[in-house]
Amino acid sequence: MLESEKIKRGRLIAKVLDLKNHSYYGDDDVNIRYFTTGGDKTPLGLYETLYRLLTDDINRLEKF
Repeated sequence: MLESEKIKRGRLIAKVLDLKNHSYYGDDDVNIRYFTTGGDKTPLGLYETLYRLLTDDINRLEKF
C-alpha cells in the first residue's frame, strides 16, 4: 500500500475516534499530530500503530 493511502486511512482513523489534533503543528499530512495516550501521532503513525495491533501476534503485544 502506498504511504499516501496509509496517511488518508490514518486521518480517517483520527476522525472516527474523534481524536483532537495538536494546535502547535500544521494541518497538512506531514505535520499534523493527534493526541493519543501513547503520545502524539501523525496520520501515518496512527495507521501503522493500529495495523500492528490488528496483525501482530497477540502474545507478543501483551508484553507492552
